Amino acid sequence: MKAYLTVTMSYDLNNFPKILTQSHNLTFNTSDIAQLTCHVTQLGSHHVTWLKYDSTNLHLPPQPLAVGQTLFTVDKRYSILSYATSDIDTYWTLEIYQIQTSDEGLYECKINNRKVSVSSKVTVTVQVPMEIHPSNLYAEPGTRVALYCNVYINEPQNISPALLSMSPSITWRFNESRIERLNDVIATPKHENNMSISHLIIRKAQIFHSGLWTCNYKRQRRSAILHIKKGIEREHDHHRTSALLSSTSSSTLNSNFYVFLLYSLSIILSYMQ
Repeated sequence: MKAYLTVTMSYDLNNFPKILTQSHNLTFNTSDIAQLTCHVTQLGSHHVTWLKYDSTNLHLPPQPLAVGQTLFTVDKRYSILSYATSDIDTYWTLEIYQIQTSDEGLYECKINNRKVSVSSKVTVTVQVPMEIHPSNLYAEPGTRVALYCNVYINEPQNISPALLSMSPSITWRFNESRIERLNDVIATPKHENNMSISHLIIRKAQIFHSGLWTCNYKRQRRSAILHIKKGIEREHDHHRTSALLSSTSSSTLNSNFYVFLLYSLSIILSYMQ
């Protein structure tokens, strides 16, 4: 008669590490230092793993970037920072130096073994700061004024023109009020080569057009100050000329001082001989 011993193994989930950071979204500008932080409790002998999913196909297995302090990427811009705030609380940060649009996508902080897995995901968006030109403009009443605003859009290369045209466009505000209908003001938005572009034209600028003109795209905004005033161009030129003369005068005084100093030294040396 044979006897069999049955062993039942249980796993205490209460002792398994927990990730307290909730899944969230982060937005950075290009060249920022991006920090993706994961708050972990009761890590013990386990390791925190950072993964990145393929942005073109989220169903593919993610690429491991780091396990603990060990990096699995040759990209020198990546690093791991970690610190503890108590015996059980630790923070693990994936740092990306000078982040680029190619770094956009879904990242995952994960702790797992063969039986249990916990994770938190971060969706990273990288935007190129929008530009407005000129940012400070002086003009006479009745003249034509043009402001140019553009922002880079990180759209897939194979997106159709029809879908691209449905993307949000740049909008304009004047002194914090949305432009609906202003006399002689025309705003022309368009999409071109992964850029959203808008030209704002004031055909005959008047004094009441003076103020803050702001272009907006999603969460980005840039502003230009417009000065419309009679004789303002001559006044502006006068200020620049005065500044130039002041600079020249200062340089002349400095030169005269050094000449005087050299002359004084030569006299002192002659008495010493």
